[in-house]
Amino acid sequence: NDCGVMDLVGNSLRQNDALKTVPCIGIGSYGGLQYHIRSEILQKAGKADEEVKTPDDKHLAGLQSYHTHFVMVNPPNVRGTKAFACELQWRETMEHWLGIPRVMILVNGGKGAVETAWRACEKGCPIVVCHG
Repeated sequence: NDCGVMDLVGNSLRQNDALKTVPCIGIGSYGGLQYHIRSEILQKAGKADEEVKTPDDKHLAGLQSYHTHFVMVNPPNVRGTKAFACELQWRETMEHWLGIPRVMILVNGGKGAVETAWRACEKGCPIVVCHG
């Protein structure tokens, strides 16, 4: 996504790692992506683009260009803003299963960010909250 902490991390990598030697994996919901991005993903995968273009999808997510990899979670038939945060449960499960140590950084955000922070706190994950 191209906002909040994802944007901060991406821009930091752009400024300090122009050759992209540090892996930076963005995890998001496929259905929450802007139509032109979903269409490009389908074309690169050799799949037919059967989705109906929404007239105004600027409120949907873009991809932060300085990430080196993306993992898109794709619940069936979930598109638009309803797809936001669909990846969170999958991400928590994978991080736990892989034993990845983590810290949550909360910069801005809405209801979904608060819910994510609450779940992280319940699991003992440290949280850094940035004001402003």
